[in-house]
Amino acid sequence: MTTEPLESEKLVELVTRHVPADPESIRIHRCPTGKFNTTYFIERGPRPLVLRIAPPDDRSRYLFYEYRMMRQEPGLHALIRSSTSVPIPEILACDTSHAITDRDYLLMERGKGSGTVST
Repeated sequence: MTTEPLESEKLVELVTRHVPADPESIRIHRCPTGKFNTTYFIERGPRPLVLRIAPPDDRSRYLFYEYRMMRQEPGLHALIRSSTSVPIPEILACDTSHAITDRDYLLMERGKGSGTVST
């Protein structure tokens, strides 16, 4: 269920809304895997990030457990991080306001082994 990607300017706006960064220094690369969310690798400074964008919020297109599924992830990540030593990425932002785009999105740190970026 991959949806149309957002424009680069919009992606940069989503990132800079939550982390301090010079918009000109941000490099965005689409992650080729994943079928439900649209995922991007974000290169900016010393901390690589991942931006995951949910599909449009149209309840009729999803199975009951898929609808607004991304909204559960911050709590799940926090629970796993506090209860285990499993290396779970920190979620820096979960935006469900739809202020910039009509989709929910997560901005998170990029864990080791989460793919390489070719430029």
